[in-house]
Amino acid sequence: AYRYSLPDEAGATVGIFYLRNTSEGIVVSWPEVLYENRKAYTIYRREATEKNFAKLVTVNSSTFSYTDKTAREEKVYVYAITVIQTDGKEGAR
Repeated sequence: AYRYSLPDEAGATVGIFYLRNTSEGIVVSWPEVLYENRKAYTIYRREATEKNFAKLVTVNSSTFSYTDKTAREEKVYVYAITVIQTDGKEGAR
């Protein structure tokens, strides 16, 4: 993994992530980059027809994937990932 130290004003969102449908569920993954001022990532999900996101899980900053085992086959979902800074501030969804 790469390690970066960015100023706090740098965006606290994950702009690039990948979704893969597996027999276990939908795997959400993002590039393995370690930021010194990052504490965790929070993954949100909503159905494509809904307006608001619901929190799925928060994982530590050294985790770069999560399998959504609650996703239903007949649904279409939209995902978002935010960054939790070491000071507890969360980026926008």
